[in-house]
This record gives sequence, C-alpha cells and structure tokens, in this order.
Amino acid sequence: RGDRFIIDDANNTMDMESEAIRDNTNMWFTEVVPDRLNSPVNSAIVVIQQRLHEEDVSGTALSRNMGYTHLMIPMEHDKARHCVTRLGDKVWEDPRTEDGELAWPERFPESVTTQLEKDKGPYAWAGQYQQSPEPRGGSIIKRDYWKIWEEEKYPGFDYIVASLDGAYTAKEENDPSALTIWGVYKDQNENPQVMLIYAWQDRLEFHELIQRVTDICTVDPTPKSHPRFPIDKLLIEAKASGQSVGQEMYRLYGMSGQFGIELLDPKRYGDKVARVQSIQHLFSSGMISAPDRAFADMVIDQCAVFPKGSHDDLVDSTAQALRWLRDSGFMPRRDERSIAYEADIQYRPRMSALYPV
Repeated sequence: RGDRFIIDDANNTMDMESEAIRDNTNMWFTEVVPDRLNSPVNSAIVVIQQRLHEEDVSGTALSRNMGYTHLMIPMEHDKARHCVTRLGDKVWEDPRTEDGELAWPERFPESVTTQLEKDKGPYAWAGQYQQSPEPRGGSIIKRDYWKIWEEEKYPGFDYIVASLDGAYTAKEENDPSALTIWGVYKDQNENPQVMLIYAWQDRLEFHELIQRVTDICTVDPTPKSHPRFPIDKLLIEAKASGQSVGQEMYRLYGMSGQFGIELLDPKRYGDKVARVQSIQHLFSSGMISAPDRAFADMVIDQCAVFPKGSHDDLVDSTAQALRWLRDSGFMPRRDERSIAYEADIQYRPRMSALYPV
C-alpha cells in the first residue's frame, strides 16, 4: 500500500485493439488499485497516459465518474475541449484561446508538430498528442460531414424508415439496443436528402424492446411516452436477437398495413467498418442532415469516434438504414441523376405506328 499510487500508461498501444486485454486492465484498475491506498480519505491515485481508446483507463475513470480530477493539455488547443479544472484549492484553466495554439512551441514548434502528425497518422496523433481517441473532426464519418437542420419544423418527408439494432437484455455489460429514424425529402433543387429525425439507445429486456418500438412506430402508441413517427418501413438487423424481434413485430403488426418489416443480414456488406465506409460518400457529398437536438448529438458523437468508440449500436443502425435507402433507389447522388437525365434526353427516332391512322 502507499500514500500515492502513480499509474503511467496503463494501456499498451500494441494491445489496445484487444477487447479482452482492455477489459482485464480496467478490471485491475477498478477492482485492485483502489484497495492499494494507505488512507482511502487522504491518499491519492494519479493516472498519467495518452488516450488510445474510449475504454482505456482514463476513459473508464471519466465515464464512471470515479472522482478523478481531469487535467488535459492537448498539443494543439481545441476550443471545443477547453480544459478548466481544480488542482487542490486552486482552479487551473488552459491559457490558450485560439484553435491550434501550441502547448510548448519552444520544444515543439509548428514545423515539428506538423511532421509528427504526418508521421504518426490521425489516430496516433489524436491519442498521444491531442488526448482524444478520436482524430480531430472525426474518423470515417467526420463531424463536419453532417448538415445541421436549424429550422423549428422538419421538412415534408416522402418516406420514413426506422432502423433497429436489437439486443434485448438489461445487463449492463451487454450492448444496448439502438433505433434510428430517417426521413427522405427533396431540397429546393429537387435533390434527394435524408435527415435523422429521432434516435435512442437503451438496455432493455425483450418485452420492453417490443413495447418501445411499438410506442414509437405505431399509429396509436400506448403509453404515449415517446415521440411517434408514421414510418413506412422497419428495418431489423437479422442477428440472433433481431430474428426474434422481427418475428414478434411481424406477428403483431405485419398484417396491419401500418408499415413494412424487413430483416437484413448485417454481413451482406462485410464487417462493421466496411459497412460504414460504404455509406461515407453520402455524408461527404452533403446528403445527410440532422437537427440540433440531444439525440442527434448522441448519434453524431458515436459515429465520430467509430471504430474507436466503446459502443457502435447507433452506428450499426445508421449504416443499415442509409445502405438500405441507397440500394432501394431513394438516394441517387447528383452525378448519377445527371447521367440518368442525359440518357433520358438523348435523341431517339420516332416510333412508327403499327397501324395507319
């Protein structure tokens, strides 16, 4: 035991991709380390480390609100993550005010940091120097790709699809269920657009999951504890739990005519990363928007850290919905619409009548 327990880089960079190793390290940190203090009141634990993953030791201490004082000094200042913290009886605030200001320009001038970022790549630079497991601006689906819908009311939607990634269990260690709802509309130039109009994630038992989806997606939800959306199609990931959910939803509503139900094989487009990469172009071309709401921030945040985040259920739901809309013809890109238009207006000889008039 000791009065000061100092942990320096508890997570190994080479082992960070292993979920089993992360779990073992976090178990040691949460179950063994706290008992190694002489005085639970006056002794202290100090954690010093680069950020490698949302579920590294630092991320665990922060997400569980374990009482740690968080001191964060990124190499390049980021106003969105400006650090103000209490050290003893004093408050410390990062003195920098502008994005990109260097923490130690005498030792790490701009020429050095630029080369370091180039050499290490976005993930290593973000974790080791920016103290974030997320590369600035996001990874596959960058934050800047999302267009923010700032008007009070949603546009008129031509089609609404709900996408469910189901995992019916209330146990904390298992993944939550996640649902995203998307509306298809056209902008002022008649270009197709898709908007995230609602989302949630929660750990639910089977009957609770069925009730939650029912409350949101049916014409007359009871109880009316959630927003209701007149969806046209319910997409369900056809993994083990999804099969059961799909069968139950079809039994309850398949013949009602309220909405269609379709089970989708998640491996049809490869692994999780491949599925997200297959829809990235829809974001980068400006076809995806979201309102300025808390549920949208939740989805944007999870997409931004993927595949380095601790959960990806909302990402799976998003990829499933947008991939289906794309394959179903709801989301042709502008260049594809131009090609189709050019083909339509090409000269074609007039057809002669079969019979004289």
